[in-house]
Amino acid sequence: MTTSQRPRRAGSGSPVRRALGRSLRALRDLHDEQAYAWERFLLSCRAPQPCTHTPARARGGHAAAGSGPPAPAGVGSGDQAA
Repeated sequence: MTTSQRPRRAGSGSPVRRALGRSLRALRDLHDEQAYAWERFLLSCRAPQPCTHTPARARGGHAAAGSGPPAPAGVGSGDQAA
């Protein structure tokens, strides 16, 4: 045996320790799932927030009018060669 290895405990403690470790892992997983469920529940109960980034309606009643990037110069002027 080298000095870096610890001696293993023999006896009845090993199965009990494994069972305790499995139980603790199961409880930790259960807690994580319960916390996630509460977070989702509380988020679902929030009052709806007003949407502040909707585009204003144009004079013609079309919501998308004038909401895009400007057209390049000369497009739509009718004087382009065919």
